[in-house]
Amino acid sequence: MNALEKVHLIKELYELGHDLDHRSLSLYEVARSKKRVQEIFQQCNEPIFKKQLLAFKTRIQPEIAAQEFARETHYYHSYRGFFLNEDNLKEALYAHPLSGWAFLHDPQRGWQIWLIPAPQRTALISEWNFDIEQSFNWLLHQQQLSSCLKSDHELQTAAATLSLEMVEEKLPAPSINTYISKHEIWANTQVLPVQQKFETELQTVTPPAQLDPVNSEPEKPQIENEEIVATSDIPAALEFQNLSFQVSEFSFAEARHHNLFELSLAPESSMQHIKMAWHYQKDIDWTSQPVYLAEQVDRSGRFSHYCMLLGVTEWQQAIQLMQLWGQQENGRIVAIKTMSITELGTNFLQLDSLYQTYSEQARFIWQREDYCPFIPLRQITTQKFIVFDEQEANFNIPLLLLQERQKLRVIHGEQRLKLSSTEQMYPCLILKRDQQINWQLIHQILMDFKEPVAVEGLYAAILDKALDKLM
Repeated sequence: MNALEKVHLIKELYELGHDLDHRSLSLYEVARSKKRVQEIFQQCNEPIFKKQLLAFKTRIQPEIAAQEFARETHYYHSYRGFFLNEDNLKEALYAHPLSGWAFLHDPQRGWQIWLIPAPQRTALISEWNFDIEQSFNWLLHQQQLSSCLKSDHELQTAAATLSLEMVEEKLPAPSINTYISKHEIWANTQVLPVQQKFETELQTVTPPAQLDPVNSEPEKPQIENEEIVATSDIPAALEFQNLSFQVSEFSFAEARHHNLFELSLAPESSMQHIKMAWHYQKDIDWTSQPVYLAEQVDRSGRFSHYCMLLGVTEWQQAIQLMQLWGQQENGRIVAIKTMSITELGTNFLQLDSLYQTYSEQARFIWQREDYCPFIPLRQITTQKFIVFDEQEANFNIPLLLLQERQKLRVIHGEQRLKLSSTEQMYPCLILKRDQQINWQLIHQILMDFKEPVAVEGLYAAILDKALDKLM
């Protein structure tokens, strides 16, 4: 393999990683991306790729990556295993009389190391870190401080009178955790049989038409009131991206209790596609904090506008404030993402540029289980390629689209598009055309469907067939 081929493969790996991290993918798309990553793994077994491969293995095969990583350390025989559940980890650690360590993994937070520094001692716990090597550096630091673990060489030397087989029998083997969380199902598509995968997929993408719109609402966020800042301390205007925004109070009382203020441009340059808010914090440089963006829908499920929140330091607080704000707008927030002010630039000024930035660069921090991304109508080719009768639609029903080259074509959604002539953004389920998914496959599936066809059934059937072909 020459240098140019290596560069192209590394670039492809990073693109696949970006999609897995920053996009809301279907199970089929996740499986396809992971399969391609695994193909690259098989091609790139040279030492030059070792660091890059570790980063991707921790993302798509965390248990295998943890096992391989631990085996390369000097403390493998003290390693107690990989866990997704804290209780199972504690049980395994405290079951051994000697000191030891283990990985706790959460797809949303990364890696954490638990270390028993000495017999009968409480575990030391590292901070969460998305980099497995950085997490292990914490363990090495603890080892420097207290020499709490015996190396594999020391353990083998102590057992010099035993045969190698006896040593291996005597030393505790790393545990295999049988607990599988919902997040891990998404992180590892090999966890479930194909049929179970689609039951999970259907539970995730079932349109809200089948849900109770009242009971589906998140509970009203419980946020501790902050010290209310004096009105005189609040500036009348705020400079953001070389534009001057008027600062004013919201009409709902809770906003004042959390120092949340509305930002607006002059009426003649008002933006209908986005509403903005600023969270005032004394002695905090708000311009160095992330930007939080959300999709807001009205009570019927139609896209209303984007929400932008500035000045929040913690993503947990951003979620609470966004939901509090969204509930005052006679609707609900369906997804929240974050990005830096630099990444956003002035792309928020126009709907199309904001959508592009939001969908391609912003990172999810929260979304509803029934979330479907909203896409501008002008980016969709609305004429159906295959004609069939659709089930009656409501505003919560998503369009089902096939992406081929640079076009998004409607597979299912004719009835949904007829509901309104004023909507700018539509909820969508998107399939990419490839060797597994194409119009011929869709036509074959539709031949077996009894009309009128429901979008969730068609979507699941296409994914089912595509995954069968992929596997």
